[in-house]
Amino acid sequence: MTDRVNIAMWSGPRNLSTALMRSFGNRKDVLEVYDEPFYAAYLKTTNKQHPMLKEVLDSQEQNYNLVVKNCISQEGTGICYQKHMVHHLLPSFNLDWVLLSKNCFLIRKPEDVISSFLNKWPIATFEDFGFKEQLKLYNFIKKNSEKEPIVVDANDLRKDPKKNIKKAL
Repeated sequence: MTDRVNIAMWSGPRNLSTALMRSFGNRKDVLEVYDEPFYAAYLKTTNKQHPMLKEVLDSQEQNYNLVVKNCISQEGTGICYQKHMVHHLLPSFNLDWVLLSKNCFLIRKPEDVISSFLNKWPIATFEDFGFKEQLKLYNFIKKNSEKEPIVVDANDLRKDPKKNIKKAL
């Protein structure tokens, strides 16, 4: 591999996104891994009282534009794998930068997402699942990019990880 490839994996919660991120993190051709890099900017802007609020705000960049700059960087050689939660992209955030990345979507049956997430965070609202945001972002990319976004079903990923990870590359 001679160039940097920024892979933006767009997901909602409870879609096996952390397991997929860790598998990429173990690859020799991966330069860096970003774990929900827009989380702090999202929390700061919305003032949502999520679990570990203080820890996230203290440990991550809160400026949306600086996070974007990191996500589209062309420095280094290899894969920059980015695990993104779609609901962290607020309507006020500019999305044009996503067209500069290789975009993939990790999906899962809504009923599985909801039941799993509510077990972890019973006070979640519909907006915390990111369903509408994921569809909106998918349509934005499909309309404005020459490349069709890649879609991976979490159940397919679980059944055949090797085959489905190759889709993202």
